[in-house]
Amino acid sequence: MNKLLLVPVGALLLASALSEPRCEGAPAPEDKARAKALALAKALKHADVLVRRQAAFDLGNIPRGAKVVIPAILGAALNDKDEHVRTNALRALGLMGPDAKSVVGPLIDVLKKGEHVNDRLMAAVALGWIASDANKTVPALTAALKDEHSGVRAYAAKALGAFGPAAKGAVPALVAALKDEGQWATARFAAESLGQIGPAAKTAVPGLLDALEGDGSELAASAGAAIVKIGPEPKTVVPSLVKACKSKSAETRRLALDTLLQVRPAAKEALSSCLWLAKDANAAVRARAIRGLGMMVPVSAAAIPVFVKATEDPDTAVREEIVLALKLLGPRAREAVPSLITLLNDRAPGIRVTAASALGRLGPDAKAAVPDLIAGLQGREHMFSAVSLALALRPAGAQTARPGAGAGLGARLDAGAGRLCAGPGRHRPGGQGGGAGLDRGAASARRARARKGRPRPRQDRPGGEGGGAGAPRKAQG
Repeated sequence: MNKLLLVPVGALLLASALSEPRCEGAPAPEDKARAKALALAKALKHADVLVRRQAAFDLGNIPRGAKVVIPAILGAALNDKDEHVRTNALRALGLMGPDAKSVVGPLIDVLKKGEHVNDRLMAAVALGWIASDANKTVPALTAALKDEHSGVRAYAAKALGAFGPAAKGAVPALVAALKDEGQWATARFAAESLGQIGPAAKTAVPGLLDALEGDGSELAASAGAAIVKIGPEPKTVVPSLVKACKSKSAETRRLALDTLLQVRPAAKEALSSCLWLAKDANAAVRARAIRGLGMMVPVSAAAIPVFVKATEDPDTAVREEIVLALKLLGPRAREAVPSLITLLNDRAPGIRVTAASALGRLGPDAKAAVPDLIAGLQGREHMFSAVSLALALRPAGAQTARPGAGAGLGARLDAGAGRLCAGPGRHRPGGQGGGAGLDRGAASARRARARKGRPRPRQDRPGGEGGGAGAPRKAQG
């Protein structure tokens, strides 16, 4: 019970502190942030530790107003006996960003000499947020990469990335941190920071390639992204990436291929790796390989046999990539018409729609698909699928009537789409739907809604009889 009352009591004490009369020279009423910061700074000296904790935390939520009380916040960060007050004050300083550059020196001292782990950790975070005075801060954060606690090492690595190219002096230490095995994400943060440093971190590429081939998927993903951001000469990385595409780890193969396609998308090595991995045992690897082949528009026509074979893939994501690649190929995908016809009956609606669109792009070469496309219109397909089917049929050169139907194909398509838009139970006898009949039905429904809730005007007929069937009748005597 007492535990539940701690927070309300602390909140009441803080409210009391904030409501105390202000001294002379109080801030103008319109400057609410500044006034609140002054009151919170006063609360930093309150006897109740809960009030001090909350005040330090709240100062971090008004960084612009808190600028006027930086000395008070710094005093709490350095001298308060409570660990939570100190870390909340350090957080508040960091959230001010470059406006708090005057406290960089004291924060570096906390990072180097702080007795408590959380003080050093939050000092590293704050220095990264402030990101000022790189000449002093970068060496201090670099030295913190050797801190005894993995959390401090991790956030020192992360903070270095905020300095971008100005942190190039930390590249060797960050490369060494790629092998940090602490429970915190030091290695991953180091890889991300190397990517943020950019081309100035080219010497880190070999270490990043080693990290890419490691077992840690998060580290490998960050390493691959960093390589792309650094932008090394393709000849220095392509052989290693091709080798990594044959790794025993499926995740490594996928990430290596992804990196290769971003570093050198049109290289013959990328094409051969995609063709190889399109047959991979792992579905995610196959999907990435198919997508890569689809990106290589000038050369991927040679991959159509691979696409045709892969349309039978049991994985939906792989088939999605295949049908999209065939759509992007346009007329060059004419060899794949039978496969696209098969995909019109795929269990995934998105694949059916894209297959219809791909057939539409083939024009007269897709005439063989006309019966299947018309059959799709007659089924209970989704509206968007019907629209795609209709669009695919028109450029396919099909202008003949459906066997056994009196209307031309264009009318049949319009009628089919109209029935689908109308929904079940709204088509007219004989299978007619859409067109003028659908418009008349919608107009009638609108008139009925307009009449609802108001009496219909009485129209006297010859002989004194009332209006139509809907008019109120005279009571019988």
